[in-house]
Amino acid sequence: MSVTASTTTERTGPPRLLRVSRGAADARTASLIAETAGMLAVAALVTVVPLSLHLVSKPLAILMAFVLAVGLAVAWPRVLPSAILFNAFFQTLIVSILSPGLTSPDDLSFIRGYGFMLTVGFWLVVFCRFVLEANHYTPSIRRLVFGSVAVLVVIGLYMVAGVAANGQAAIIYTRNFALPILLFQICLLTAARERVDFGRTLMLLAIPYVALGYLEFLSRDAWLALTNGRSFWTLSVEPLRQTGAFIHTLETTGKVYKDITDSFSVDLFNTAYLSEFGITIDRLFGPNIHAISYGYCLAFLFLYLLAARRFVVALLLLPLLVFASAKGAIVVILMVLGGWTATRLFGAVAGLGAVLGVLVLYASLNTLTGLSSGDFHVLGLMGGLNGFLEQPIGWGIGSGGNLDAQMTPEQWQDAQRNGYTPYAIESSIGVLIYQMGVASVFVLVFYAALSFMTWRLYIKTMNGHFGLAAFGLLTVLVNGLFQEEALFSVLAMGLMASFAGVALGSAWRGDPRAR
Repeated sequence: MSVTASTTTERTGPPRLLRVSRGAADARTASLIAETAGMLAVAALVTVVPLSLHLVSKPLAILMAFVLAVGLAVAWPRVLPSAILFNAFFQTLIVSILSPGLTSPDDLSFIRGYGFMLTVGFWLVVFCRFVLEANHYTPSIRRLVFGSVAVLVVIGLYMVAGVAANGQAAIIYTRNFALPILLFQICLLTAARERVDFGRTLMLLAIPYVALGYLEFLSRDAWLALTNGRSFWTLSVEPLRQTGAFIHTLETTGKVYKDITDSFSVDLFNTAYLSEFGITIDRLFGPNIHAISYGYCLAFLFLYLLAARRFVVALLLLPLLVFASAKGAIVVILMVLGGWTATRLFGAVAGLGAVLGVLVLYASLNTLTGLSSGDFHVLGLMGGLNGFLEQPIGWGIGSGGNLDAQMTPEQWQDAQRNGYTPYAIESSIGVLIYQMGVASVFVLVFYAALSFMTWRLYIKTMNGHFGLAAFGLLTVLVNGLFQEEALFSVLAMGLMASFAGVALGSAWRGDPRAR
């Protein structure tokens, strides 16, 4: 064989061999892309079928969601991270298209829960496989799974304590607290067993995701017509109309809304700090139909593409990021870029220290300025801290939070005078410590530990993707002080935790040094 190879080299020379290698590589790449596309087709089916059946029969849709989730996890476990990503990116878009068939805001809220049902189905299979085959995983992975299960148990205990008093709100907030951890375990255990196509999935999903963003950017009317957006938005804002909050906003701002799109106009990055410049934009909401979630997803894609050196594609996201105007997402970009740069310039420990120092400064300044200006995110955080001091053991999952936000305009005025709201609101960490008290430290330490673990991988490899996970997790956690979406949105902490799971699982798969 070696003779044949050398003869071939002498006759044809290196250029032909190079062409053959490139051809083989191109064929391999095309095959992998086709395989990933097939995974996404299955992921789309698993997402669309329960949502469509919901319009026919809710019990049948629930049953089908679990059957499809369990069946996919058993038959093709490698596709689970791709299914998670597709569902996170596009479920709300599908819900919007189906929204004319929904009957009420409660119906809209319920149908958006099928993603969590799929996640639970995936997790049950993945976790049962782990229990039955625990010795097949490295000790590091086993310890991480057991630790994260302990966090889930604590959350479950607080749910049991809160569900009798708070019912549906307790279930929803339990889902919010648990979902990123479930996603993390699914991705960790899947990547620990076999190679997953997280990167290629992201690249393929980014194409329609960006294209749809530009459609909304260039023609809002076409976008709303394509997605039945007006029907979706009518259902979405109805609870605000019922509480009078929407009318209060109109009265205090003096605005007159003739169409739902009139309410999409905001100050640049939706912050009072820039309002004096008088720059207003028509905000983009994306396929998620939620500007903050959309911004977080765009920020993650932007940083992932930069780490992958896909600079041109990354630049295409910048206009969408500006018009989504989610300041928390912009902070994530700045902190990850700063972390990468500081680590390269000053070393690993100094880079991490710089990121931590800036985050502490950012949180402190934001809190102080928010208190002085009466920012409702900061007032909500203070409401959580005040509730914690009143009852350190916690008020139970379901108490407080945006789901319990029936505050009148007079109560908001009282909150601005007092410097805190009557209960936690508009702050995921505020809600967490209000509801779970001292036990919230388990959740917060878990995310901090994930950040540290991925940071260790980053300094060993200097792979920018590990740095994205490490610095991104920390920043989203700090953003949780000022946003409910930071810890509760599947495209904020959920996406970061999923990515950390893939990173750690892939790095530790079969590695005897992962002890």
